[in-house]
Amino acid sequence: MPKIMNKILVVILSVSLSTIYFFSSTIAISDDKNSSNWFVEGRYQKSLDEHPKFKDNETDSTKIITVFNENWDDLSSYGIGVGYDLKKTKSSFVLSYEYFGTSHYTSDSSVTQAGTKNGPLKTPMKMKNTMLEFNQKYYIKDNLFLIGILGIGQSTIKSQKYSAYAYNRWYYNLGSSIKKNNTSTRFGLGVGTKINEKLKIIGIIQHSDYGIMEVNDTAGSTTESQTKATEASIRLRLSF
Repeated sequence: MPKIMNKILVVILSVSLSTIYFFSSTIAISDDKNSSNWFVEGRYQKSLDEHPKFKDNETDSTKIITVFNENWDDLSSYGIGVGYDLKKTKSSFVLSYEYFGTSHYTSDSSVTQAGTKNGPLKTPMKMKNTMLEFNQKYYIKDNLFLIGILGIGQSTIKSQKYSAYAYNRWYYNLGSSIKKNNTSTRFGLGVGTKINEKLKIIGIIQHSDYGIMEVNDTAGSTTESQTKATEASIRLRLSF
């Protein structure tokens, strides 16, 4: 089901962006004074580098203290936003919603406080993020500008039951899920171009911190992992 949902979202985003581009290309270029301050934005954010950091909240000798080769398989997302341009200051505010689908935290092995070595671990989670961003533009030419972004919002992360490898076999559906709301933050720098006075394309390299994923383990305590990522964000912005 998550794969089907992701495919549906890709199709919807592709059709929406194509429609926006086609519609905007039919609009005559107008003066800045006559263009609207309001805009809608579609975005795709490709995760380039994830920064997981595992923590076991157990207190006895089974507590995991070292994890090897931990990773997120993907933290890419699709999003849509509505914003307002402050043209005199060349700044804007954007309120966006981003959907990540299902991502998996994985590790190759770990060592407990007692020295026991564990096998691989795999924990899926679903995440969404709502964020308010401040954008500041600096025009190099009339149709080319640099842009810096700062954002703060709220992520919702719901972990799923996890899988672990032990005694030469995989064990599935371990522990229980936790739904957690986190404060999310973002900063980045990029470049944009104006196709016309209605349509802009923006590319940004950004760092996003979506907070903590938690899951209940079989011992009754919790484990957690950070959900941070360096992302390449492609945005299509249409004034209306």
